Amino acid sequence: MMLCLEALFLEISRLGPTCITRELSEPSAEKDLFAKDSLQKVDSRDITSPQRANSPRRLPATNPGPAVISKMSHHEEPRAFHTRPHRHQGELEIGVTQAVGHIQQKESLHVVDIAPVPNFVKTWERKRPTWLMEMIAEAWGVFCYTYAGVGATAALVITTAAQEENLGGLLNVAIAYGFGIAFAIITAASTSGGHFNPCVTIAFCLFRGFPLRKVPRYIFAQCLGSFIAGICVWGQYHRELGLITDALKAAGKEAQIFSSSGPAGVIAIFPAAGASMGRVFLNEFIVDFFLGIVIWACLDPANPFVSAASVPFAIGMAYTAMIIGYVPGTIATNAARDFGARCAAAAIWGKGAFPSPYSAISTLANIPAMLCAVLFYEFFLSDSSRVVVSHAETLHQNAQAHAHHRRLTNEMIGESPTTIKRELGRVMTGHHMATESSSGGSKLEVDHKEKV
Repeated sequence: MMLCLEALFLEISRLGPTCITRELSEPSAEKDLFAKDSLQKVDSRDITSPQRANSPRRLPATNPGPAVISKMSHHEEPRAFHTRPHRHQGELEIGVTQAVGHIQQKESLHVVDIAPVPNFVKTWERKRPTWLMEMIAEAWGVFCYTYAGVGATAALVITTAAQEENLGGLLNVAIAYGFGIAFAIITAASTSGGHFNPCVTIAFCLFRGFPLRKVPRYIFAQCLGSFIAGICVWGQYHRELGLITDALKAAGKEAQIFSSSGPAGVIAIFPAAGASMGRVFLNEFIVDFFLGIVIWACLDPANPFVSAASVPFAIGMAYTAMIIGYVPGTIATNAARDFGARCAAAAIWGKGAFPSPYSAISTLANIPAMLCAVLFYEFFLSDSSRVVVSHAETLHQNAQAHAHHRRLTNEMIGESPTTIKRELGRVMTGHHMATESSSGGSKLEVDHKEKV
């Protein structure tokens, strides 16, 4: 037995790896026959058919022989070796992307899926113009901010004139403005983007690709919201503000009507008595620069220290801090809040609501300050190669899913809910996106762009 094993070992040593190499490099007749049979099956397919021509071909999992490889080198579609037949053109392939595809293709849950919506509301949602929604959202946002802050200012001025205590104060005004900004973002930012400030709109146009055609109507809507807020506060405090105005006129102090402690100062902003315009401009510029840095940091999609839920209160707290610290030096911080409310004050008390040159400083100084803040943040504090945080990615995906839902529900009017729901399940599939991009977008997308 031992002699037989020794002889076998010597024979293997003599032959070496040659026989193994030859066996691997030269396919047997059986393998070659199988390869030819596979080639015939491939060539026998009707590749001239439109459906077959665009569909991936699948070969056996067995390693093909040289004949097959040389034959396939003349084939039009070498992808037959790596494309799976159950996938459409442009869809995700196996491996890690398979798992990513399942995540992306997860069916989105929309409001209409969990709460019944009346048909007249659905009809209005399909027909309402996007530009009108955005303008109303911007006007409402500035209204919230201005209404809360001006209301607190009215309480301060009225209680001070009546010599009453503990019913108003600078801290109350600062907190009111801060919460007003937070409420504005919470209620309207998802519709218009939540600018609520002309300098933010201009910065978005210059640095974030915001459409230039939308800038004028956004600014107009913002100023309109501030104007309406000023009129509303005056209407609610009409009696008290009228008494203060009459008292100042009777005392021959009409100039005090247009001051920070006068009735017009409740709605519009006026500089402190004896303030230098140079110092007022410096105060306004630095405060607005600080606020611009905070706003841009909160909007940075790669900032891991700010969540979507904390953005409204982070920005609101920044405004609160600036009002507490620098209101004695006179600040406006928002061109729309200043100009719109100033127009309301002028409609009530006259042209004295536009003091020169302060009205120009309070309305325009925040714009260059914001642009300088954005440049500073982009050049020194941000990095475009950073990883986008999860909440920013979720917001982006939700926006895509919302747009897809609107497109389908508009295009599939009259279809059954089951059909619509099945189509909505393809929100983020590569095949769907490839189809849309290759076709140049649906008719509804073109109509939507025209409406916007």
